[in-house]
Amino acid sequence: MKSYTFSFDITKIDELESVLWNRGFLCFDKESEVNVKPIPMPGKNKRTERVPFKSRARIDCALHRMKDILEYLNTMELGYNHEFKQAFDFYEFLVYECIVIDCIESLAKIFGIKQELSVLKTQQNIFHQNGSDWDYVEYIRSLCMVHPLETAFHPDYNDYRNFHCSRTVRWDRTSQDGYDLSAIIYDPMYSDTEFRLIRLKVSQFEEFLKVCIAFLDKIIEGVKAYEVVGIEKYKKQIIKQPIEYKVYSEYIAALSKEYNERGYYNQENCFSDFIKIFNTEITDNDNKTKVEFYKNAIKLSLSYLHKRLQNMDEGKGETTGIQHDYSYNYTELFIEVHSPDNLGSSNYDIRDGIKEHLDTCYSFPLIPENRMEAFKKWIAEFVNFNGTENDSEKYVLIMTALYLDSLNRNCTLNWNIPNETIYREKIMSDEEYEMFVNGIPQ
Repeated sequence: MKSYTFSFDITKIDELESVLWNRGFLCFDKESEVNVKPIPMPGKNKRTERVPFKSRARIDCALHRMKDILEYLNTMELGYNHEFKQAFDFYEFLVYECIVIDCIESLAKIFGIKQELSVLKTQQNIFHQNGSDWDYVEYIRSLCMVHPLETAFHPDYNDYRNFHCSRTVRWDRTSQDGYDLSAIIYDPMYSDTEFRLIRLKVSQFEEFLKVCIAFLDKIIEGVKAYEVVGIEKYKKQIIKQPIEYKVYSEYIAALSKEYNERGYYNQENCFSDFIKIFNTEITDNDNKTKVEFYKNAIKLSLSYLHKRLQNMDEGKGETTGIQHDYSYNYTELFIEVHSPDNLGSSNYDIRDGIKEHLDTCYSFPLIPENRMEAFKKWIAEFVNFNGTENDSEKYVLIMTALYLDSLNRNCTLNWNIPNETIYREKIMSDEEYEMFVNGIPQ
């Protein structure tokens, strides 16, 4: 008995995902129409309605579905058991193949590759039937699984005003004519009692799926083309300055929206945390001055981000706010300000413990009570802290302490914060600053 295994190329999905993660997520602002059930209205009986939605969710689902399915198909073995009355393994293969094909069709429509898609859908290079290869796969899918009792909308195969039905698909034990399976079908236009066979080759369905996977190159080209259009569009859309908002936290919220719409990603939580810092009341007057240093650093970092979003910049450069860092590292100032890490120390200390709890436990609880006493002494070196503050104020004070401590350390954040009184408690002399700057990695 012959069996069949597969090796579908997944790298094109990885490439598409890489292009999207680079800047192609600008495509997420595209709208695509979806068939939905309309709200019932008196006197109207519409079965479906085309409604526009943002494409982000569908793009994400398509990428995950395609990759996961192809990885699964590459582990599948077809035809290993011919004893079953139905070719259930072939049904499974065909279902998953068609899901991948549907994903590719949807992505092509979203990214405006309609002309190229039309060419793909009219090719007759594999099955050599009356209609296209695409239509034939859809016909076999309907006949074998989706509508085995009533496949009626494929006139190239079941004629007009007619339908086909199928009672089974079986593996051929001998495959003497080169075909692997037989679909037993009835054609009621000619006979309700006599069945006929449709012979199927696994290799043809495999080849068709490979052709569709190769079509991802066209989609990648479409993503890159739209990226160029999207960049120019957003460059012309002016982002409002902080002065145009009543309070700074409103500006942060607006900048967060711009960050997402302009195709950037992965740092959305920074904005919500920054908003919390600017909206939290500080009860101790001395602490207000300390927190102001941290707030000014946030404002500085977001001024760079503002320019970056306006210019639609990517990669390293002036608008990251990072002038000094290791050559192999990529970061941005607003990321460093949001997460003031102790990059210069390899030993676990109280500071690292606080940072660990902020990363894993915020905000309920902010820091476990059984560790609070140990942490309070360290935090109190930088701010007035007794541990009885509400969670929001605790968070602001702890982040301020971490920021101020970073300015005493050899780390990326300290290397890129100006030697000015609005950012630092202690200002270096000109000689000290020159020595400090000369020791920074280039």
